[in-house]
Amino acid sequence: MDRPRYPYVVSVLVVIFAFGALLRLAKPLIPPEQPADVIREPSEYARAVLADRIPWMAMGPLALSEARRLDRPLLVLVAAPWSAIGRDLERRAFRDADVRAFVKGNFVAVKVDPAQRPEWFNTFLPVSRVRLGFLPEAQLWLLDSEGRILSELFFRDPASRIDPSWFLARLVEFRDRFRTARLEPWNLEPPGVQQRIDLESLGTGGSGGPLDLAAYAESAREAIGPKGGFVGAGGSVEILPQAFRFLEIAGDEEALRRALQPVLLSPLVDWVDGGIFLRPLDGELRIPQYDKVAVHNAELMRALAMADALWPDELTREVAEGCFDFLFSGLRQGEYLAACRVGDERPNGRSSRSSFPPRDLRSAADPASLFRRFGTEPFDVAEWCRENLRLRVEENPSMVPRLRRPSVVSEDRDRLRVARAWLRRIADSKRQPTLAVPGMADANLTAVATGFVVARLWGDREKLTTVGDLWDRLDVLETGGDVARGMHLTDPGSPYLGDYLAFSDAALQDFLATGRVLSLERGLRVLLRARELFEAGEPGSWALTTEAATVLPDARAPEIVDNVGESCTAKAMRLAFAYGRLLRGKGPLASVAAVLSQDAAAALARFSDLAETLGPAAAGFAAAAWSLLDDRHAVVVGPGCVDRAARLFRKVPFRLVAPCLGPVRPDLSNAKPGIYVVEGTKANGPLSEEQAVRMLEVRALSGAAGSGR
Repeated sequence: MDRPRYPYVVSVLVVIFAFGALLRLAKPLIPPEQPADVIREPSEYARAVLADRIPWMAMGPLALSEARRLDRPLLVLVAAPWSAIGRDLERRAFRDADVRAFVKGNFVAVKVDPAQRPEWFNTFLPVSRVRLGFLPEAQLWLLDSEGRILSELFFRDPASRIDPSWFLARLVEFRDRFRTARLEPWNLEPPGVQQRIDLESLGTGGSGGPLDLAAYAESAREAIGPKGGFVGAGGSVEILPQAFRFLEIAGDEEALRRALQPVLLSPLVDWVDGGIFLRPLDGELRIPQYDKVAVHNAELMRALAMADALWPDELTREVAEGCFDFLFSGLRQGEYLAACRVGDERPNGRSSRSSFPPRDLRSAADPASLFRRFGTEPFDVAEWCRENLRLRVEENPSMVPRLRRPSVVSEDRDRLRVARAWLRRIADSKRQPTLAVPGMADANLTAVATGFVVARLWGDREKLTTVGDLWDRLDVLETGGDVARGMHLTDPGSPYLGDYLAFSDAALQDFLATGRVLSLERGLRVLLRARELFEAGEPGSWALTTEAATVLPDARAPEIVDNVGESCTAKAMRLAFAYGRLLRGKGPLASVAAVLSQDAAAALARFSDLAETLGPAAAGFAAAAWSLLDDRHAVVVGPGCVDRAARLFRKVPFRLVAPCLGPVRPDLSNAKPGIYVVEGTKANGPLSEEQAVRMLEVRALSGAAGSGR
């Protein structure tokens, strides 16, 4: 074969180089791809979607206007940073070329980060979501250009992994659904029907009767999974802090142990970094979802500390201590706490940081320095971990440390401390944890509120100081009764009820733990401001955002379900009860106290029927309802009232126990020193601590195993 002549080769190369030079010169003239509007959102997760090359927009009037202009439906993805399914959608589905092209050509794509906009956890189907059993942190909705629901894609199994081809087929169904709604509306039910049914059930009010606590306790027992936790309608096992707390209030130690003990012995407990993983991916509690959420851990910490106070248990206390360390050290980013630690799952179900396959144990550093540090006799740490932390592949597929038996904590505590420190070194050599969304008000304030509770329960001055330091730094969140959404937001967004309630709760718990009257006064100011902003037209009904912030129709719904943490309705009831009881009496705040008490009673009457049908998913409401139905509480009068109140609280952690300081019960402020147990309008006292405990004991709910107190 003849070679091309030299002049021809040179000519071709010259043409190629010339063409490349022209392209380089013309590149600045090419208009850039439409940017994703969520670049204005400050969260790491929202910015990460830029890699999808989909023109995501933030939820707002602009997105609705664009849908009308293009005559397209909205594809709304609600995905939190701690959603494993959300990460899978991002990594696989939305980076598939066919999926990207189809989304761009048929939808106005909207993405919401509910870590920064928590009201979106509850926006769609706020009641029927429990029956449908979908995960709140991963939701995909099809809305028409008016913002009404046309269709949805539910994710019920946390272990789901998204196949791009399957996902594309669902998107085609979405497009066809929209076309049918436009061309043949008589063949479909009107858009948003179920949403309106849900809102009507929240707005009409119940029978007015109180919640049947005994029946509710029975439904909680029935929901306990065979391997612990609580089984939801979707079939997945959930770790519900408020359900644990309700069983504690009910005095049902047997049911609590059945629900909680398997969790504490499972890989859900992070023995390396502290805290508890979000949920198991299987019913056997063998493989965790490796996300850890600040609010979830804060409320679990409170439930565990309360369980230990009622029925002392070294394992329960140890895990609660680990939750505290995780919250106030492991989630620390600068001066504030992150909202979550993002999961680092691998395709084989193991964690990049928290799993320890055999090669990690074989190649780990010599633990000799740890023996000296903890004053422990040398031992084979790797073998001890295999035997006592179940780090054997054949019995622990996730290879996440889990206790073989509860007695390890008490009988072999020193070796456990060495083993945990050794595993922590291995973990640090592999991967550092990824934290997301720092400085959010609800996450930081919930950690503070529960931190004050457990520090008070444990009588731990050092922990009280740790929590107080963070509380002092959060002072800037509140101005004139209004609470900002976070510390690092470029777009502060609309006010959110949960931030106001969390601030009011943290202020109350600070007063109860330290006696700082200023905190009580600030908490009351914020609670009254929240009532002014968020009351939804009916007493006892609080919407999550202000009316001016509503973007979609039928979106200002009260929150009854504990979607991430304690529901806002439950927290509002609990706080209205506490402030109302403490401030009543013959004083300038008596009328305010009466209004708050009436609000709490109105919420109880309005939502009790609904909460009873929701079961453990509304356990926060049930716990708040119990405090209203059995309103006995204690006020401690005289010198040393803060410390005396703390000692009594440790014996009755399910009760409101307050020092008589500042505006608290002015009618008792000049009474004889002692403990006064208040029931209804009657104050019994002064009493000794033993007498007060007997009066404050819980009357066991029918069917419970007994108070055990």
